[in-house]
Amino acid sequence: MAYDKFCNGIILNYKKIKYTFIHSSGPGGQHVNKVSTGVTLEFDLMQEKYPCWFIDRIRKNLQSHQISDQNIIKIKSTKYKSQKMNRNEAKNKLILVFEKCSNRKVKRKFKPLPIKQKELRLKLKKLNSHRKQMRKKPDIHE
Repeated sequence: MAYDKFCNGIILNYKKIKYTFIHSSGPGGQHVNKVSTGVTLEFDLMQEKYPCWFIDRIRKNLQSHQISDQNIIKIKSTKYKSQKMNRNEAKNKLILVFEKCSNRKVKRKFKPLPIKQKELRLKLKKLNSHRKQMRKKPDIHE
């Protein structure tokens, strides 16, 4: 599959992801020092027509060094010894960002209460008020 679909019609096209390979630090010893096992993933948000609210959410959720002014997301992964695992981790991080930012809560629309409902509510309030009045000690001076 060359793409993922998220909520609200957001699509991530894997073919438009660019990978560059860098020397990584961490476990792996001499192998890591000689071979470029680290991965930097770049994804240009302007290649697809994403809604403004989605891009704004991505800007809020990513750190400033992970997204440029030209809306290019850069995710770096140097955790693993193999290039393939680092590539998968970087791609999974991008997927998590898309999942988190694509969920858009729908605002609740308030509807006016029907007249019968208002009347019932007021009636119940009066009943509760009467019950509470009955709990009081009787006034002797009356």
